[in-house]
Amino acid sequence: MSVFLLHAHPVTGAGLHLLLSTICRLDVVGRGHRLDAALPQIRRSRPRVLLLGLAGDLATDLAAVRRLRVEGDRIPTTRVLLLRPLATCAELTQILTTGASGAVLPDAPPADLAHAVTIAALGGVVFLPAPPPTGVPGPPVQAELPPQALGLTSRERAVLGQLARGLSNAEIACELALAEATVKRYLTGAMRKIGQPDRLRAGLYAYRHGLLDGPHAGWTGRGRGSGRGSAPDRMIE
Repeated sequence: MSVFLLHAHPVTGAGLHLLLSTICRLDVVGRGHRLDAALPQIRRSRPRVLLLGLAGDLATDLAAVRRLRVEGDRIPTTRVLLLRPLATCAELTQILTTGASGAVLPDAPPADLAHAVTIAALGGVVFLPAPPPTGVPGPPVQAELPPQALGLTSRERAVLGQLARGLSNAEIACELALAEATVKRYLTGAMRKIGQPDRLRAGLYAYRHGLLDGPHAGWTGRGRGSGRGSAPDRMIE
C-alpha cells in the first residue's frame, strides 16, 4: 500500500518514514516538508494515502486538504489522513466535511498507524483516538434533541453505540448477540427517531450524546473497498 508522508518537521518525518516502511511494512513512496514543493512528487506517485502533518493548528492542515482536493483528477484515488490530535467532535466534523479521511496521532503505536492507513486507503474514515463523546456539541446548525427525549429503546441505544465504533451490521449482531436482520431493524428505527439520514451522521450523533458503548480507543468507519461499505453508504446493510 503506497503512502506519501508530508510532515513539517524533518526529524519527526524521518522517524515516521522509518516506522511506516519497516515496522508497519507500508510502501512509503515519498516524503516532504512543504505542500507546494511536494506536489509534483505527489502527482507522479499517486499514493493511496497521504499522511499530512503540516501545522499545529487545524485550520492550516484543512487548508492543505482543500488544496489537495483541487488537484482532482491528478490524484483521484489519494486519501488524506491528518497526523494530529483531535480535541472535539466539532473538529471531527470539520475534518470530514473538508474531505479528509480522518486523523491519527503521529506518535500512535505502529499497529494503530497501519490500521488507520489501511482504513483510509479502503475509502473509510478513522479517528484514533476519538474525541470525548459526552457533552461535545455538533456543528451549530440547529439544536437537536437528546436520546432520552426521542423514545429510543435500550436496544436502539446499544446499536447506535456500536455504530459509533464503526461496526457493520454483522459485527454489531455479533457484539450484541442478535440476528443481523434484528440489528438492521433497530438501526432503521433509531436513525428515524434521531433524524439522521445516514450511518456517518448517526455515528456522530451517538458521539455527541454519549452513546458510545463502553471505553473504546477510537472511531472508525470502513469503506466500500473493504467489502463492507463506507459509513455514509452503509445506511442499511
